[in-house]
Amino acid sequence: MVTVLRGSHIVCVSSYREGLPTALVEAAACARAIVTCYGQGFREVVRDNDNGLLVPARDAEALANALQRLIEDPALRARMGERERQRAVSAFWLQQVVSETLAWCRKLAPI
Repeated sequence: MVTVLRGSHIVCVSSYREGLPTALVEAAACARAIVTCYGQGFREVVRDNDNGLLVPARDAEALANALQRLIEDPALRARMGERERQRAVSAFWLQQVVSETLAWCRKLAPI
């Protein structure tokens, strides 16, 4: 994925029923601007107009408009990509995710 992401400027995930898509976290870690749908899991990674763009599910026109906006504005793309990277490091660092998951497991089934 690193090779693919290295050759891209924008990552678009247009599915709308995935939970937390790994592709979004990988794109964020590589500082790529993201366009994706409003939905569970997607909003946890992308904050609309901050570190990416969110569009309604099944709205091809909104998706095309969001992609066009980022294509035409390299500075916005770079700024959103950098914000994505900051978010990935602070919220989705593997060690942090594992720690939080174990904490939930301990609450559900104390040892």
